[in-house]
Formats: sequence, C-alpha cells, structure tokens
Amino acid sequence: MAAPRTRSADISPTSWNAESRTIEVVWTTGARGARFDWESFETVDEELDTRSTAVRLDRLNAGAPVLDTHRRSGLANQIGAVVPGSARMQNGQGVATVRLSDRPDIASIVSDIASGIIRNLSVGYMVHVYEIERAPGQRPLYRAVDWEPFEISFVPVPFDAQAQVRDAPESSPCILRPHPVQEYSSMSHTRHNTLGISRTADGQQPATEPAPITNDPVSLARIREYVMAASEGAYAQLTREDCNGIILDIAERGMNEHEMRETLLGILASRQRAATSPAGGGPREIVDRWGSGSATYENPNFHARAIEDALYARMSGRAPTDQARAFMHMSLVQIAGQIAERAGVRGVNSMAPGDVLNAAAWNRTRGFDNGAYRGGGYHTASDFPDLLTGAGQRFLMDMFAAAESPLKLIGRRRNARDFREISGLELSGFGTLSEVLETGEIKSGTFKSRKETYQVKTFAKMFALSRQAIINDDLGAFGDPIRVMARAAGETEASLLASFINNNPAMSDSNPLFNAEHGNLAGTGAAPSVATLSDGRLAMRSQKDLDGVTPIAAAPKYILSSPSYETAIEQLIATQLSANQVDEANPFAGKLTPLVDPRLDALPWYLFADPVNAPVLEYAYLEGHEGPRVEMKEGWDTLGTSFRVYMDFGAGLVDWRGAYKNPGAVVG
Repeated sequence: MAAPRTRSADISPTSWNAESRTIEVVWTTGARGARFDWESFETVDEELDTRSTAVRLDRLNAGAPVLDTHRRSGLANQIGAVVPGSARMQNGQGVATVRLSDRPDIASIVSDIASGIIRNLSVGYMVHVYEIERAPGQRPLYRAVDWEPFEISFVPVPFDAQAQVRDAPESSPCILRPHPVQEYSSMSHTRHNTLGISRTADGQQPATEPAPITNDPVSLARIREYVMAASEGAYAQLTREDCNGIILDIAERGMNEHEMRETLLGILASRQRAATSPAGGGPREIVDRWGSGSATYENPNFHARAIEDALYARMSGRAPTDQARAFMHMSLVQIAGQIAERAGVRGVNSMAPGDVLNAAAWNRTRGFDNGAYRGGGYHTASDFPDLLTGAGQRFLMDMFAAAESPLKLIGRRRNARDFREISGLELSGFGTLSEVLETGEIKSGTFKSRKETYQVKTFAKMFALSRQAIINDDLGAFGDPIRVMARAAGETEASLLASFINNNPAMSDSNPLFNAEHGNLAGTGAAPSVATLSDGRLAMRSQKDLDGVTPIAAAPKYILSSPSYETAIEQLIATQLSANQVDEANPFAGKLTPLVDPRLDALPWYLFADPVNAPVLEYAYLEGHEGPRVEMKEGWDTLGTSFRVYMDFGAGLVDWRGAYKNPGAVVG
C-alpha cells in the first residue's frame, strides 16, 4: 500500500465492518527510530525486521488484547482483541484483523475508530535477538531479527507513522507523519533481549566484551559520560544544572557502576512523574495528567478536569477555564451527586446530603494524584475527594510561591534522594591546568567530601474540615486553612535560612560563618555607603580557593538587610553616575539586587555572590516532593475530614567565601 505524501483528515477506514465490529489494521512497518538503550546508556536506532521468519505471531494469532494506549492496569483498558489466525506479515507490513468490544463505556472510542478520527496504532513487543551494526559517526543500529508482538494499542501519536487503521485495498490511506517523537509506551518499556545475545551485522559476536561491573567507585569522567548520555533522552527532563548536580551527588557518594545506573533510572523516573504534576495552577499542566480523550463532558477525564478547575477557581478567585464554568455555581453536594450518578449510583436525587458524599467515594486516605494511580486502578478519576484535594494542591502551590522568602535567592537549590546527610565535594589541585610535555604525565586533582553537612527533614501540620462545612457549601473552610498552611510552609523555610545568617554558626574549621579568619567580616560596623560597599566587594574579590592561591573573584550580586536599611539601600543603588562630579559617582548604581527580610537582625547588612558561582547557603527538597503536599483522610471517630500538609526540606551552610557581613550602625 503506497503512502501518499499528503495530509488528509477526512479519509474513513472502509475496512470497518459494523456488523462484526471488526477492522483491518497495519500494526507495524518496521519503522526505524531512536531509542535510549538502558543497558549501554546510549542513544541507538532500532529497527524491526518484518520478514515472516523474524516475527513470532503465535500470541497475536491466539487472540492477543487490543488496548487503549498500552494501558495494562485493568480489564477496562482492553477495548478489543485480535481475531485469532488473522495476524500475518504481508509486503513488509504486519497486518491483522481486530474485533472491538461493544461495551457502552468505550462506545465513543469505537465510534472514532470507525469514522477514522482515531487511526494510529502501536505494538507492544519483546525482542529475543538483536543484530547490531556500528558505523563511524553514526548511532548504533539495533535490528530486531527475532521478536514477538503481544498486544496492539490505539494511540494518539505512534512511533511507527505508517502503523494505522487499514483502508479497503482499492483506496489509499492517509499517512500522518508527525515530527519524530519517542513514544513513552510499552514499546520502549518491554523491549529486552531474553537470550542475552549481542551480534554484529555478520552474525558474529562482538570482538570486545563490555567491561565487567565492579564495586569500585566510578570515575568522575565515567559519571559525566553516563549522566550526559541519559540527559539526551526525550523524557529525561534534565537541564545542564540538573546534570551537574547529579554528577556531584554520585561522585560524593562514591557509587559503583551498578549503583550509579540504579540511581539514574530512579532520577529519570521521578523527573518524568514530576513533569506531569501541577506547578502553578494553569490549565495546561492539568491537561497532561488527565490523559487523552474528546473535549466533551461525556469524556470522564474532561469532566473530572472541569470540576477540579472549577474548585480551584472558587478557592483562588481566578477566572475559571471555559470547561469549568458549568460547575462554578453548583454546590459541593451537587457536584458530588453528579459524580456519583456518572459512576452508576442510582437514586442520588432522593439521598440525604451526607449519603451523597459517601456515594461520591468520600471514604479513604488520599494524597494529590498526578495520574499514575488512576492508570493503575487504585481509584477512579472522578472521586470527589480526589478532585477537591487536587484543586487544593494547586492552590497550595500558588500560595506557597507567593509566600517564598527572598533568602532563597542567595541559596543554591538541589534535590535529595533520601533523608541521609547531604555533603558536597571539596576540589583541590584544580587552580589551573598543567602543561603536558611530550610523553609527559597528566597531573591529577583530587576531590573529597566536605565536612559541612545537612539533611532533609519532614515538617507537617493538620487541619480538619467538618461534614457540615461540605454540606453547607463552605469551600472557604477548606481554602482558608490551605492558604494558612502555605504561608506556614514558606515561613518554615525562611526561618531556617534566616537562622544561619542571624546565628552565625561555626563551620567545620571551628570558625563562625562570618569571621575575621574567613576574611568576610567588616572590622567596624557602618551603614551601607559607597565606601563600605567598596570594602565588602574588595574582601569578596580577595577570597582564595582551597589551594590558597587561586582567586575565586566572587563579585557581590545581592545586598541583604532587615527593613531598617531598605529605603537607604534603595536610594544608594539607584543613584546614577554624574558626568560633572566623577568623584561623587556611585559605581554600584544598578549593579546590586536589594533583598529585604524582616526575620534578620536589625543592624547588620550583607553582600552575597551569585550562588551558582560561590554558594554559601544550600537548600534541598526530597526528590519528587518539591514544595508542600496536601493529603486527606476521612475521620471515623468524628464526622469530618482531616487534612495534613507536609514538606520535606533541609538547608545548611556549604562555604563562606561567597558572602560578606557588615555589623551595621544606626542610621542618623
């Protein structure tokens, strides 16, 4: 079947048989595409051999399942089955006839397939033998010469652009060619070599075997190679700053190769989950976690998203999305009743309000769900408490962002994998690169764990929402405590960070953070002025690296103070240069960012460098739990619901070279 180089959305698959509910499909053409190989940690091209001798069709011809987007978590995700004996390889394509279910809950999906709206497919398979081709300057080619498909899925965007619903033989199909996108599906998850065989193109085993994994710590160069390779994956979600932090963390923990691989896999999985969680209350983030489907209220995902958007809009006072407007004036009990009716509960209109809430599944412990549990069958997408908790989580993050302290700007952020102590690396011998003479030896620098450590701890509080408040439609009884909890979470972070500055704690060398021995404390207190700022800048510029020779040259970026100096500092750094009075010119005009925090002691003021270049404070969240979280649990001994807000957060000092303190003086 020829593939025309045009796009057309109006060609219907004429092979659909409404009486038998069958349709002929092309489930693979062996399309080549990029994959990330988790065994070698490199990007490779994968291609499926479509010769009949290369494909094991037994499972398809035994009636393999037809799924909705590779979802295998429950029976509801199976929308049909391959007609036994219909799977075959024909002209380089995998062809089969599938029979779709007549269940009412998937009627809209079947209708879209029959009318040609849904026409893309993907196949889940396992590989038994690869032949590997390697050519200079090209990605390795992994050709599956013995592979076995075991399910077919209808998907929005396929990996194989020509895997589509098949038209009648006399017609030409509409081939949709999207930009190359790796499809996160069972194709990439289930692919494995069950025989453990690697072969070259000529069928011989490679001459060089992979190096065995040992318990020795991985070298810094090897760590960087693995992390940078993993970051190239389409779903890695890793920035260069992320990569540097991961490299640093693996190195300071002294991981062997196996531990490094396991850590990287965990990080990538966590980043992918985090990419689907809400970050600021906008509707776009929520669309991804609710899954696909038609934009109508008949689609349960669209219906649930609209309700959550409405609850969020009512809590936050923001304008509702278009789909949320239908629920803005419904009471909470009315919303719960509609959800219960859609779930199949009968007689909702004759129920008492409390019974309506129970019918809407108000009955178990919940946390905010980013979509993973819905797909796993733990609870439905339309449970009313889940929607209320999801809206509350979005509102919580909004309020938390508004309550954040400016002190976080002077700190370097990182993520922690667990609750163990966090340390860093101290590098020595890296001041300059050493010249390498002909046949000469390359000198090594060294790194060791620094002595300053801190750890992530859990902070939490609870509040209750009475049954009467829900029945009375008092959403403020839920939103107001969320607002207070968000401010409390922000205050927890700010108080901890301010304590390091106010208390001036001793560091690993037994000297306080700000101390004459560290060269970062003014000898005499004075208010901010051009002269005192100049003294502070000179002190920071004079700081040396661990070797005592190499200049750090940390330039001040922030000037930090209590409200006592706020007006004076704003006037000082806003003063512009005067061409006629050079001696009175202000060299700091526009060069410093003022930060004010009322938790700081009144008189001292501080200079801080950019934490990317010369960090002094560092703070961390538990991986995958950035910021506060809200969870709920129905009470048994009382007629109400308990909510808890918790946060996994930690902070500590890491160095003194990027900061300067002046004890200050009373402004006359």
